[in-house]
Amino acid sequence: MLTKRKANKEDYRSIIKIWERSVKNTHDFLSEEDFNFYKK
Repeated sequence: MLTKRKANKEDYRSIIKIWERSVKNTHDFLSEEDFNFYKK
C-alpha cells in the first residue's frame, strides 16, 4: 500500500527519472537544449 509523505533528498533521483520519461514521451516539440534547461 502506498502512503502519502513529503519527498526527501533520497527520493530526488527517482523523481527526476519519472519526470524525464514523462516529458520525453509527451513533449516531443522540446529540443534537447530546452529539455536540459527545464531539467535544471
